[in-house]
Amino acid sequence: MKTILILLAILCVVFSFNHLVWAGNGSQEQPSAEDLIGDAIWVRPFAVIGTVIEAVAFVVSYPVTKSLGWEKEAHEFLIQDPYQNTFERPLGIW
Repeated sequence: MKTILILLAILCVVFSFNHLVWAGNGSQEQPSAEDLIGDAIWVRPFAVIGTVIEAVAFVVSYPVTKSLGWEKEAHEFLIQDPYQNTFERPLGIW
């Protein structure tokens, strides 16, 4: 039972960081109340955690990306994009 709970928790975390899971079709003019609540309660807290994890990944990978000349791409992918998705995106809009 404990193994199943651990596996379920890991799957929840993995799918929470997958942007395609939360992607909407973008056809709505105004987000619904469910979208706003879901975004505020589920997506944003996991996005903050994901932003912190990706910032740590950037710091760890920086020596390699700097030596290969990819530091701007790594910064955009691991810092800028998650930050914008978490803090600058309007609530309820995916």
